[in-house]
This record gives sequence, C-alpha cells and structure tokens, in this order.
Amino acid sequence: DEILGMVCPTGELLQFFKPVLTEDKPVEVWLSGVDDAMHKALHDQIENALGDYNRIPLPEYLGLYPSQIVLTVAQIAFTRNVQLALEKENPPNTLRNYDNFLRERVTRLASMQQQYYDFLIHGEGISESRPSTQQSTSSVDSRDKREFPSSEAHLLLIKALLVLDIYCLDTISNLVALKVDSPLSFEWTRLMRYFWDDKRRTVTLSQAGASLAYGYDFVGCSERLVITPQTQAASLSVMHALQMAAGASISGTHTTAFVEELAAAAGRTCFSFTCNNSFDAQRLLHIVTGVVQIGAWACFHEISALTPDLASMFEQRLSHISQAVLERADRLVLEGRTLKVDLNTAFFLSRPPPSAPDAPAAKRLPSALEIVFRPVHIPPPDFGIISDVLLQCERFRRHVDLSHKLGVLAGELHCTSAQFTLRDLRCVIRLAGSMRRAQTDQYDHRNAEERILMK
Repeated sequence: DEILGMVCPTGELLQFFKPVLTEDKPVEVWLSGVDDAMHKALHDQIENALGDYNRIPLPEYLGLYPSQIVLTVAQIAFTRNVQLALEKENPPNTLRNYDNFLRERVTRLASMQQQYYDFLIHGEGISESRPSTQQSTSSVDSRDKREFPSSEAHLLLIKALLVLDIYCLDTISNLVALKVDSPLSFEWTRLMRYFWDDKRRTVTLSQAGASLAYGYDFVGCSERLVITPQTQAASLSVMHALQMAAGASISGTHTTAFVEELAAAAGRTCFSFTCNNSFDAQRLLHIVTGVVQIGAWACFHEISALTPDLASMFEQRLSHISQAVLERADRLVLEGRTLKVDLNTAFFLSRPPPSAPDAPAAKRLPSALEIVFRPVHIPPPDFGIISDVLLQCERFRRHVDLSHKLGVLAGELHCTSAQFTLRDLRCVIRLAGSMRRAQTDQYDHRNAEERILMK
C-alpha cells in the first residue's frame, strides 16, 4: 500500500523521505507522487552530500549516497575548486596542488577497486573500502539511511569515479599548459561544468554560455563513457540546441550511447525508439505526448524509415512542443488534448556516419524535420585517449605506451570493420585487466603487461 523508494538494475536504493501511499488512489495519482518523491529525494541528498564531501572519509562517503549523487557532487566540487584556483593570484600553483589531491584520490580508488576484486575472486577482506551498513540516521538533518549497494554497484561507482578523476587530471594539465589564469577563459568555459546555486538550491550544467537545469531523475549507476575532445565538442552543440528548445540530429558512431550518457550526466531519463514499418501516426503521437508530460529525453533511430506524411506530422508536433518549452508554458494543446509541459523535454535523432554502409539512404533528413533538429556530428572516437583512461582504471603501469599501440590497432580495426566498437575495446581491456590481476608475479616484468594485452 506504500512505496518506500526506487531500486536501479544494479541494486542501488534511492529511499524516499516520505512513503508514497497507493491505497484507493488512481494509478496516475500515485505515479505522480513517486515522481515528486524521487525528485525531492535526489535534490535533498545532493545538498546533503555537498556538505559531507570534505567532511566524511572517502570509503565511508561512497557508501553513504547513491552513485548518481556521488558522481554529480564530485563534478560540482571539481568545478568549484578549479573556479577558485583560477581566481587566485597564482592559478598554476593552486591547480598543481589540486592536481596532487586528485592523484592521491585516483591511487586510493584504484586500491579500493583492487580490494573489491580480491574480495570477489579470493574472498579476502575489504576492511578499508567497505563502509558499514549500520549508518546512523540524524533526525536533525532528516537524512535517510541508505543500504549498502551490491558489489557490482560499488565497483561501477569506483570505476566511474576513476574515469571522471582521470578526466579532471587531464583537464588541469591542459589548463596549466595553456596558462589559463581566469575563470572566464574560453579554454575553461567550453568544458562541461557543474554548479550548485546556493540561492536557488539547485544544480546547473553550463558549457560556453549554454546552461541546462539538472533533471533529478534517478538513473542509477552504469559504466561511464570516457570524455574526449570529440564528445566535448558534440555536447557543446547539443547544449546550445537545447538552449534554443531545439532537438539535435546526431550523426556518427556511438550516437545513442552519447545521448544516453549526456542524459545521465544531466539527471534525465532517456528512451530510445527505432523507427520501422510498425511506426504509425498513433504510436508516434503516444510517444510524443508521453515524453512531453514526464520531461524525458527521446532518441529516435532510423528516422529515414518514416513516410513523408509521418515525418511532416512529427515535425508539426515537435514545433508546437519546442515553442511551448521556449515560452516556458506549463500547458500545451495537442490533438485536442491539453497536456502538461515539462520543460526538461528534449528530442534527438541518432543517425549513422556518412561513411557507414547504410548511410546513403539516411544521409539526409526528411525535409520536414530539418527545421526542428540541429545537425551535430561526432567524429570517429579517439581510441588512444579512451585506451589510456581505461588502462589506468585497470592499473596498467605502462598505460601511456600501451594506449598508443592499442589506440592505433583499434583505430585500424574500426576503419576496416564497422563491427569493432568501443564496447569491444572495453571488453578487451577489461579482460586484460583480469589477466593482469591473476598474474601478480609478473607485474614488475617490463614486457609482461604488453604480452597480456596483446593476447
């Protein structure tokens, strides 16, 4: 008769501050209550986590809040620390000090990851990294006790933090190398940054003048994509498209993963739909009206499969929605129905790169849709950068040399065979990491890591 919280596929629990009652209530009423409770729980816990960030030891902190909150707060803290460093009289020295702090945290996270692998493989203890599940709850700050996540969820969190911290280290190195000495420098503002507004008590994402409000949807924890210059440039274009309440037509490789990653980073729910012969006007209308009312992101694949009539109808509906979002209207009349408008709504098209075998038919958007979707292209991934980050996460000491070799090989495989993707690269490095951990007696051998990786 009551809903106490939400559980993501990896087993993490988001506990509501107040249970949502379902007895004798219509489905749409208690579902709306669940949505409100989810937003409030995430908002309040992010605020609490900000206060605990520098106060609670890292191992305990990782078990106190859901992964989504830990990652969001980490990015807010990074933005805040870099902003403060750039406002100092000697930014390079301050940035180097922060760089040292992050390097120590990367080392500690890698050690915690190793302890969890030892626990999963050998059953050894993990006394340092696993916080107690018996968290005390204070009635003063009204924080709910969070159950400790499964080992899989905790490993995902540690890996995601490692990917994020390595990106932060690379960013600091670039800022120092470019002699950036102002928080208004384009080399800093062009990057995705997270801000906590103390007055409005909310999180905002900002990139080169475009801003996006955090959505506070519970998206759980998953493997994070490595941030590269290519994805940064693509997110910049998408952010400005969203600023104008427009959609984005994204072409390239791994476009769906990019949209889903950006949605998770912004605390938004993302749904993916494949357009095929079963798509008709009724189904398209149901999708559009549903998405606009819950404030989700929708990503459509194979949009060229739509007939001209369906594409024209799609464009008309999206034009009405975009105008309502741009005017910040709270209601919209669509097909004779008055709908609630959630301003977080966004629509995307996922299209293959021009060089793909199936690209000629989908190279050009239906003319009716070119008006409402801003074109965005994602270049082929930089396998060298991605390999370097993933190898560091697996604690390869010669990650610089090995990432260069692996990046060249992966790039050639990707060009000659569209079947080799980033997912395959992740599998290769993950397997190599497992083999490396199993052969501890060869760690100090100069060529041991290369032999393991090339197997």
